[in-house]
Amino acid sequence: MQTSEQAQAQRLLQWDQDRYVINRNLLLNDDERHETTLIYRRRDNSECTDYRQYSVIMTNWNPRLLGEYAYRW
Repeated sequence: MQTSEQAQAQRLLQWDQDRYVINRNLLLNDDERHETTLIYRRRDNSECTDYRQYSVIMTNWNPRLLGEYAYRW
């Protein structure tokens, strides 16, 4: 996890949230931006008690369409 994702996961842990979705613009080149969505999700039955119990996925799809991948997550 990058520093900003780690900090966000720590905040989610403090707020006791299991899922969080945020839209961001990813800078690709000097003037090229790509709209993307970051989805934070707390893992079920995680052995960790800190920010590591969250996983983050980046997508440019609708976050609701990722439900079919939940079994791998």
